[in-house]
Parts: sequence; structure tokens; C-alpha cells
Amino acid sequence: MKAVAICDMLSSRIDTGLVVKAKVHSVFRNACNLVTDQNEFITILNSDKNICPMSVVIGEKESVDFAKLGISQGIDVILHKKRICSTRKELYVDFSNAKKWNSEPDLNFRPIDSISIEKNIKILERGINTYGRFSFIAPLLVFLGESHQSFNINIKYKEILEEKYKFITERFHGFIDSVIQNNLKEISSSAKKLIGFGIGLTPSMDDFMSGLMISLIYLTKYYGFEISQAYNLNSGIIKYGLNGTTRVSSEMLTFSAVGKSSQLVKSLILDLLCENEDYKILQKVKGVIDIGSTSGTDTLLGIYVGFKIINNIQFRN
Repeated sequence: MKAVAICDMLSSRIDTGLVVKAKVHSVFRNACNLVTDQNEFITILNSDKNICPMSVVIGEKESVDFAKLGISQGIDVILHKKRICSTRKELYVDFSNAKKWNSEPDLNFRPIDSISIEKNIKILERGINTYGRFSFIAPLLVFLGESHQSFNINIKYKEILEEKYKFITERFHGFIDSVIQNNLKEISSSAKKLIGFGIGLTPSMDDFMSGLMISLIYLTKYYGFEISQAYNLNSGIIKYGLNGTTRVSSEMLTFSAVGKSSQLVKSLILDLLCENEDYKILQKVKGVIDIGSTSGTDTLLGIYVGFKIINNIQFRN
């Protein structure tokens, strides 16, 4: 299989000339995850639309379904000299001609004015309400809108929160309040009670926090605050909770804390800060929503709340 794109971090790791040994961690239709003997997490994807930190992407023309390749959890894999291969040849990826993808957050953007940002938030809101696939995060935001009316949260979700999720409401509001107040001590303890909550490879609450942390970094840059404030806050969010979630989600949160995300999410946030064309933003919103079952929508809700928090703080100040 030929790779069309590879994350710059992964490329640098393999280009040392040394043999990197790994094992298959998990296999799905769209992704195959590896863990190296240095405990690094690597993902092989079948679409460059989803490229993310520490990943390599197979060309779309090959229509790869990893679950049908006979790859099983725990088999040995070697990464060396522009290729990834399993010892029994179930998996072989040649990335000698793959284009390098920059995983760093793009903070050298040319932003639009704050009035246009407000307009774009409404477009994001409209896209979420029109196309979103909701988990229990949506009703939590409805409650948040009622308790923080100045945020003007307008997520249209009429179903009530399921009884089994109601206990999380107070924890969630406490976490949001600690973010608003930039209370690093409280952020760490409140986030620990939330990280890992939900189902799937990336639980819903983790997807929400991922979107929130990424938006905080970009908006801190937009408003001219010290970028270290966002990094410190995000570091506090993930300080205690990473062991309480899945390995895939732990990696996602670690990268999100420093502003690293999939290309889909990065592109959307840049459009929210720089774009004046409504249809382009809606197109990106739909693209993110298509990630997983509800993962994309939960990530968007995190981005949405991040924009609401920072904009509210900025304008009230």
C-alpha cells in the first residue's frame, strides 16, 4: 500500500535510520493503531481528510478496509526506511513518496474583525443544530445556557438528559466555571472527574474537551493574550485524568492541549477566525460532524463553548 501523506512528527521519528519496533494496538475499518516499544502511539488511516498527529494516510484510490486485511491485535510491526510492515506481511505501507503534513497549530493567521467572528459563531451554531449527531453533551450545554445566560448558548436540543447522565451535570458546570475563572487547581480536579466519561474510542466528554482546548489556544492568539495562559490552562485540564480514559483518547487530549488536531478541525477553526463566506464554514462543519458517530459533533460543541467563553470574557472586560 502506498501512503499519500504522513505527519511531520512521525516522519521525523522514523527518519532517524533506526529500526522502530511496534505492535498492533487495535484495528478498525478506517484505522490501524500501533504502539512502539517506546510507547509511542501511531495511526494508519485510509483517508487524508482525517490526517492527525502521528498518523500516516493510505491513498484513497486503494479503498483500504483495515478490518479485512487479517491484521490482528498484538502482531509485530517494524517501521524502517520509509516503510511500515508486519513480520507476516499482513500489513505493508510504503511512504517514500508521501507528502509531509504539518501537525503544528497554525497561529500565523490573518483574522477577521470581532463582529465577523460573532457572525461565524452563529454559522457554527446553525451547522451544529442542522447537521449535528448529538450525545449527552448537547443537553449539558442546554443547562449551561440557562445558568450562564450571558454566553447566549443556543443549541437546539429538546430531549431531556437521560437519568443515568444527570449526576454529571454538576461536575460539568463546575469544570466550566473553573475554566472561566482560570482556576488551575480547580480545573485539574474537576476535569479528572469528567475525562473518560462516555463510550467509544474517544468518549464524548473527551471529544468535547479536545475541541475546547484547541479553541482556547487559537482564541488566546486572536485576542493578543499571552499564549502561555492557554497552554497552562490546558495542561491543568489533562493533568490528572489521562489514565482514566482510553489510549486513543489520551493521545488525542495530549495533542489537543498544545493545539494539535486533525486537519479537519484545524481548517474549521481557521475558517471561523479568518473566513467571510458562510458556505465554506458550513462545509467544514459538516466535514467535522462526519468524524465518528458523535465524536465530530462533540468536538464542535467544545469549540463552540470555547468561543463563547473567550468572547464573553473579552467583551465583558
